[in-house]
Amino acid sequence: QAYTDADYTDEGVLDAATRTRLAEEISADFLRNVDALVQRTRARGATPVFVTQNAYGWNAGAGKPRGIRQTNLVRVHGHDMNYADVSYLHQHLNAALMRHCTESHLTCFDLAREIVLDADDYYDWLHTTPSGARKIGAYLGDRLAALPR
Repeated sequence: QAYTDADYTDEGVLDAATRTRLAEEISADFLRNVDALVQRTRARGATPVFVTQNAYGWNAGAGKPRGIRQTNLVRVHGHDMNYADVSYLHQHLNAALMRHCTESHLTCFDLAREIVLDADDYYDWLHTTPSGARKIGAYLGDRLAALPR
């Protein structure tokens, strides 16, 4: 289903302090997992590559955080929130990953900011259709092919 700008909101239900605290906690947990994956991947003689994600239900790429308006709230880390809040958390996580990749000299692609997927590229608010998968595959193929060997 295609949505218009009127179907989205940038108004979260969490207060700013809670949203910021959650974003920092979630990102810190995530980056600990990234570091564990780096160790396990390198132990196998491989090179880790990380990629940011976006979604159709909320904006995790560039721009102001916003999400699909909905009457039901989602529960994340014990807090009820809407998809504008999820957008904020996801953008924070993607930015934390990109900073961590730079600081740790890891290969990381910022797909969430670098490609645009539209309604036809998603089955739902998160999962991609074959057209979305093709766009992602082409992006990743181009980026991987450009890496030094």
